Amino acid sequence: MSKVVHPFAIPAQEAALAQTDVAAAHRVNLEELIHELRQPLSVIESLAYYLELTATEDKVCTHLQKIRAMLLKANAILERTSSNDALAMAGHAQADYTG
Repeated sequence: MSKVVHPFAIPAQEAALAQTDVAAAHRVNLEELIHELRQPLSVIESLAYYLELTATEDKVCTHLQKIRAMLLKANAILERTSSNDALAMAGHAQADYTG
C-alpha cells in the first residue's frame, strides 16, 4: 500500500491519512476473510444437501437440515458484515467529501 505524502500536511491531516490507510487495509482484509469463509461454507452446504437427498434415516436427515440451517445463518452473518462494512465506508467517504 503506498502512502500519499503531502509536503504541507499538518499533524492532524497526517493522522487522518493514517486512519484512512488503516481503514482501507481493514476493509481489504475483511473482504478477503469473508470470501475465504464463503467457499468452504458453500462446499459444506452442497455436501449436506446431497447427503440429505440420499439419506434414508430420519435422524440423519434432521441433523443435515440443522447443518444447512446453521450454514444459512453463517452466510447471512457474512453478508450482513460485508454490507455493514460497505455502508460504513460509504458514510466515511461521504463525510470526507462533505467535511
